[in-house]
Amino acid sequence: MKALKRGTYKFTRGEHYGTPKEVWGFLTRPSPAPVRRIARQFLDANTDLFEFEPHLARLEIRRVIHSLGATHVILSQTHCDRHVHRGYVTVHTARSGRVYYAKNRSVPARLLPPTFEARIGRDEAVRRARRALPKKGRPADVHPPEQVWLPRDAKLQPAWKVRLTRRNPREEWIVYVNARNGANLSRYDNLQLSVLQTRVPKRGSEAPTATEVTHTRFVPNGIRSHRARLGLSAEDYGRLVGASAQTIYNWERETSTPRAE
Repeated sequence: MKALKRGTYKFTRGEHYGTPKEVWGFLTRPSPAPVRRIARQFLDANTDLFEFEPHLARLEIRRVIHSLGATHVILSQTHCDRHVHRGYVTVHTARSGRVYYAKNRSVPARLLPPTFEARIGRDEAVRRARRALPKKGRPADVHPPEQVWLPRDAKLQPAWKVRLTRRNPREEWIVYVNARNGANLSRYDNLQLSVLQTRVPKRGSEAPTATEVTHTRFVPNGIRSHRARLGLSAEDYGRLVGASAQTIYNWERETSTPRAE
C-alpha cells in the first residue's frame, strides 16, 4: 500500500502533538486482504505522516468492530511495556477493502521518554491514592495497581493507576499518582462518569466494549452527516458500502432502509 500524498486527503491537526488526529477525504485501492492486515499496511505506509515508531512498534490490535458497510480496527499503544492511557489508533475500512478514514490518538515517537522512571513504590502510590479521595472517613477496597503512561499536554508522565471501590453508595475511583514524585495527576469516579456519558454521549467517542458489534441501528441522519464529514458524493459513498447513489439518497430520505446481513 502506498503512502497518502499531501493534497489528496483532509486532516485535523492535534492540539498537543501537532500530528494528524483525524484523516479523511481519501480512498485507498481495494484489497482482498483481511482487515487487520489492511489496517497495519495502511499505518505502516503512513508512518511518517502520523510519526509512529518504525514498523508500528508497540501498536497492537485490540478490537475489531463491524458496522454497516465498514469495519473498524482499533490499535492501542504501549511504551516500555506500559499501556499509554487513551493512546490508540483506528483504521476504518469499507467492504471493498478500501481505507477511507483514520483516527490517531497515539503519542508520536519523538515525545516518548527513554525509560519509565518510578521512584514511588506500589504501597506508597496506594496510600497517596487513598488520601486523594473525598470523604476520607469512608472505607475503600483497593484493586491491584498498575503502572501506565498518562499524557499531560505534550508530555507523557509515568504513573500508578490505582482503582478503589466503595459501597453504599457505590463508587469506583480511578486515581493516577505520579510514579516519579507522588503527585496526584488525576482522579475521577468511574461509575459517575459512566452515568453522565450514558445520559449525554460524548461526541466522537469510541463506544463498544464488546470485541464485535453484531447489531447495528440504522440512523438516516447518521449516514448523511457521515457522508458530509468525509466529503464524499452519494456515488462515492455508495462504493464504500456496496450500494448505488440512489440507494444512499433513499436511505437518507428514509424511503428505504438497509437490509441486515
